Amino acid sequence: MKLNILVVDDDKLVNAFLTETLARTGCHVESVLSGEEALERISQRTYDVMVSDIKMKEMDGITLLQKAKEILPELIAIMITAYGTVENAVKAMKLGAYDYLLKPISPDAIELLLVRVSELINLRRENRQLRSDLISQFQNIVGTGLS
Repeated sequence: MKLNILVVDDDKLVNAFLTETLARTGCHVESVLSGEEALERISQRTYDVMVSDIKMKEMDGITLLQKAKEILPELIAIMITAYGTVENAVKAMKLGAYDYLLKPISPDAIELLLVRVSELINLRRENRQLRSDLISQFQNIVGTGLS
């Protein structure tokens, strides 16, 4: 599955590393250097995944996560940081982050995580389709029974 991913990190080197690593998996990857830019992109386009640093200037990743989820509730957010604390991890997960990774991040860890994310997205899509099919069949039964 080709995922649409947005990378958000104000460190240009980390941003480039993540963008290149994710693009090598066959995903469509865009990157920005700030939370403000990320929100602008998210309001214009749909992404499957957002990979965001927690510690950034101006808008931190936790605030970005909260605002991004308001715009795209099904967005899968992967939070990354070099300054891992239990408090930040818990806060990110409570706000809907899918996972929380500590820097430095290995390309293998990213690829494995994308496999899990793809499986989740496929399950969500299948669930929506099955619900739609079930509702459609139920409406046909009810409509036929009343005739």
